Amino acid sequence: MKEIIYLDTKLVNSLLAQIDQGLILKHIAEESNSQATHEETSNQESYSAGGRLGAGLFSGNVANTEITADKTALVYSSGNRELVETAIDDFSLDLLLDKIKDDIKTIENVTEGEIVEEINDLTIYDFSMLKNTMDISALETFVPDEVEAYKKLENELKKITQVNKEKHASRIAEIKEILEDSFIFNVIRINKMSQYVESLLSDCSILKIGSSLCICEQQNTRIPKSSLALLNASKRKATILGIAAAEIETDMEFSNFDESPNRILSHGPSMFINMVTNSFDITKEGDRFVRPIAIYFE
Repeated sequence: MKEIIYLDTKLVNSLLAQIDQGLILKHIAEESNSQATHEETSNQESYSAGGRLGAGLFSGNVANTEITADKTALVYSSGNRELVETAIDDFSLDLLLDKIKDDIKTIENVTEGEIVEEINDLTIYDFSMLKNTMDISALETFVPDEVEAYKKLENELKKITQVNKEKHASRIAEIKEILEDSFIFNVIRINKMSQYVESLLSDCSILKIGSSLCICEQQNTRIPKSSLALLNASKRKATILGIAAAEIETDMEFSNFDESPNRILSHGPSMFINMVTNSFDITKEGDRFVRPIAIYFE
């Protein structure tokens, strides 16, 4: 039994359709019967009388006509319709796994475009939730003393820097070190970074399984965003099935774009995603982007 976390059914069905030349989605059998009776009765009656009076002679005539007609019609029809569209949803994943089992590669020997499977610890990064969690105005309610101490040091740093920067150089360096090592500084830094990543990834979460990094759309995620992060506490190993993409660059050099400024237009988004994942120590050398087909606990 699989506990599915993420399933791209369109991609699964696309792969199955290419293998089997089409996929049955639903099977509907329908039978209809109808019967109608039509009855009609008509009655027609006519009467006529006439006479003539003559010398010593009386003559006359009488006529009466009646016509009755009954009509009855019976209409019976029946029809059958069969629509083949068998719905298999989650079972399609098992079908796909069975059909491609000989073509699945490991993360160590896979190349771009090949199907890869990896079983390892699951880590989930939801930057939209992280942004809301690391909101300093909200945290001030829970850690008021730390926030107040941080603000005092910030005000002191701003004041002595404006008054005489050279005279207070040692104190300025000391305050900067204290601030950068503080919990509040890291909260603010993570909040700003989360806002930026959320704008890049929109309604997506980053899932990391071993050396596989996946960007997962919420519409294909089976678990609500509010509960997704709780899976980080799980001790189970998760399985990812996906299509291998590019290796993640851990050594980004902006000088690489000097000779071709237009290159940043096409490579800019992926470059900045690399920078973010590297700065948060999410990725390491040898990690790879994987387009996820399915992520699940077995």
